[in-house]
Amino acid sequence: VTTPSTEVTTPTVDVTIPSIDVSDSISDAFIASCNLNSGGYVNYLNGKYYYLDTETRNSLFMSDSDGKNAVCIDNCTDATLSHITVSETAVYYLKRTKLDTPLEFTDTSVAYSIVFEGQLRMFCDGKVTVLSEENVVDYALSREYIFCTTADRKVYRMKHDGTEKTAITDSTYPNICASENKLYTHMGEGVCSTDFDGENRLIVRAYHFELAASESAVYFISADDCSLNKMSLDGETIHKVISDPIRSFTVYNGRLVYEKMYTDEIVIADMDGSNPKVVCPGASPIALNGYLFYLDNGVIRVADI
Repeated sequence: VTTPSTEVTTPTVDVTIPSIDVSDSISDAFIASCNLNSGGYVNYLNGKYYYLDTETRNSLFMSDSDGKNAVCIDNCTDATLSHITVSETAVYYLKRTKLDTPLEFTDTSVAYSIVFEGQLRMFCDGKVTVLSEENVVDYALSREYIFCTTADRKVYRMKHDGTEKTAITDSTYPNICASENKLYTHMGEGVCSTDFDGENRLIVRAYHFELAASESAVYFISADDCSLNKMSLDGETIHKVISDPIRSFTVYNGRLVYEKMYTDEIVIADMDGSNPKVVCPGASPIALNGYLFYLDNGVIRVADI
């Protein structure tokens, strides 16, 4: 998975874990966030698959729905491509070029560095368009907007075609995801939620790696033990859903799918973590177009569940 280089220097947080209701309604936005956390190496739009060369990560391909007639639509020999996502009409992805000198930042609880120059690109109507002049660190889509965090420490909002771009708030943290009605910037110990206009900011603590938000809770992989946890939106209650250490997770047909650390197995379980079953060896599960994709030694495969 290609992500901005970060270095966390904060101590471990000791979190008390009370009980919490694990019932939830999982939205498309939640699954999209999970898929991006797994690298966003494949996506689907209007009968076409869009996927990366998973060995070099510098080429983006488009194929028919049966995987045939593949063509390269973007090739960047001096950079890597990552994080493919889609709106109703376009495909988006990041191009990342390594900086000669990393950018160093320190927040109140987190120190991190940015080692890539990020560029948000859109493929629409047969052509590639650059949507960002700023150095984009991360981005997320809602039904109406694109949001991106940048190296100038802001959060920008724009329409799906790149128009009406405006800075809505300073960036509390460099990573970003969106639920149906809330925006989340996050990193290390901090999770900051805001409305889509940057108002009603709430910061809570959750010592985490990957994060995805539903309408009623936030799911994250703990930086303490790599377990999967579910947190109330106000940060007051946390429930451990999967105790085993995992690398990534998504939701497929109403069930959790995750990559088990150390064994590199794809496991499927109920949403509360019960009834786990090993599906196959593999990594980086992505739920997409009614299928479950995963990586097997660099090859994109579809799981038979």
